[in-house]
Amino acid sequence: MGYQVGNTCYATKQDADNVYFSLVAPVIISQKTNTVATYPPVKFLKRLPPNQPLQNGGVELIRPEYIKGQWFLQGKVININYPSCDASKNFKDGYELGWAIFGVMAACYFVIIIKRLLR
Repeated sequence: MGYQVGNTCYATKQDADNVYFSLVAPVIISQKTNTVATYPPVKFLKRLPPNQPLQNGGVELIRPEYIKGQWFLQGKVININYPSCDASKNFKDGYELGWAIFGVMAACYFVIIIKRLLR
């Protein structure tokens, strides 16, 4: 049994966590402009509620952090349940699909060869 992130099956939960949380874009909260934005700047997401003080001169960066083998978000441990997958089954499915495509391509090739020989 493995852990699926996207279309890839990982053998350990730690590998799946590392890939998943490494892909999470950080969020910047700015009290000065009263907005929340992603980094790299994609778009502004929403306005902040009034009277919400922030540290660091009104700007805060929110992102998952890897500390001593665990992922944290704002000081709390993050746990995610991934869909289960089987790496050997994925390999067998790809193997079968590859042979099916090869068979179709070989059949087309031989049809072209036979057509040329009959002319």
